[in-house]
Amino acid sequence: MRRSHRKSRLGCSECKKRHMRCDESRPACLNCTRAQRSCSFLSSGASRPAQPHSQHRDLTAASSSEPYNASSASPSPDPTSGPDAHQKHFTLRHLELMHHFEHHMANDMQIYNTLMYDACQLALVEGFASRYVMDQVLAIAAAHKASTLTDAQARQAYHLEATSLQTRAVALFTAETADAGIPSDKAMAAFTFASFLGLHVLYDLTQIEDATWANPTLGLDQFTHYFKLLQGIRKIATPIWDQVSERVGCDVRMWDVSKRDLSASARAAERRSSECSQLLALLDISDVTAASREVLRVAIDALIDMFESGHQHGRWVIIAQEWPTRATPEYNELVARRRPEALVVLAHFSVLLHRGRDFWCVGDAGSRLFRCIKMHLGEYWAKWLEWPEQQLQLSPARSVLAAQAISK
Repeated sequence: MRRSHRKSRLGCSECKKRHMRCDESRPACLNCTRAQRSCSFLSSGASRPAQPHSQHRDLTAASSSEPYNASSASPSPDPTSGPDAHQKHFTLRHLELMHHFEHHMANDMQIYNTLMYDACQLALVEGFASRYVMDQVLAIAAAHKASTLTDAQARQAYHLEATSLQTRAVALFTAETADAGIPSDKAMAAFTFASFLGLHVLYDLTQIEDATWANPTLGLDQFTHYFKLLQGIRKIATPIWDQVSERVGCDVRMWDVSKRDLSASARAAERRSSECSQLLALLDISDVTAASREVLRVAIDALIDMFESGHQHGRWVIIAQEWPTRATPEYNELVARRRPEALVVLAHFSVLLHRGRDFWCVGDAGSRLFRCIKMHLGEYWAKWLEWPEQQLQLSPARSVLAAQAISK
């Protein structure tokens, strides 16, 4: 005998109209998302994804001069990050996202860097053992899924899901490490979480509305926040590096900064790369303090490393996170104070970002960053921006590789 349909009393109006069982997941139910319909849940309480500043203040606190303490800044009260939310079971939507992460996102990332496929598989393994890793895996999967959709309602639904899961992941990580820090048996989990969080926040930058980027002050603030977050991630990763270095590929070695930073200046003294020779000349004539000059030199030396290694296949993807971790918090402070020399260095970094624009997390972040810098500095500093501007103008908007990735 055929079983009667069991109504979901709290389901969305679209499912009720079609006499379908609604899974009641938010911000949009699974049925509506798959069919790309406008779910009634979206209009009944959806909000725009939070700006990056509101989600990571507990991690960005780690970029200060104080030792990292996950309890130093708690996330603001939010329904998605409270104790009740942590007890919720994973939904069918989350299973869908896990499948997307393993079979679609991982394959797309492999196009740009073969080691990133292995990183995705490792993230799944760690995710089954650590809730905050799984939440971040699902969060970045939702963000990637959103980047592949053309329907505005469906994109918004996945963006909201990504924001909710990311917030929950950060809250869980904070709660688990607040008292005793990162235990040795969770070193790989913490590293995996930090790496994918960094990629996710970079993607968040590309989703900020155009009005923000039209204001150079607001646009530069977004990047200084991104740099602070990566400095916080560096503080998390550096003490546990020895425990994870044997399990990760060479393309994620940016967290092992202790030895690389010490030799960077010595190597760069003998190298005058065409990309950064102008920066070294600017440094020689700049009216800055000795301390600031050294901070800028470290940033330029690291930038030279990035330009030299960027020609290796897939390196542009990693550089978006690597250089900010090596440029030091003091450099980020110069950017926050809008020191012109620091902004000129940052303009050259925008070229590196632009060269990785085909990667879904990077997109047009490089060109947006450069426009903010150019608007802020004005005509007086225009000659120091000629080379990066030329590089951005010479580069085509999209490559064949990007078209292949998008079509998958």
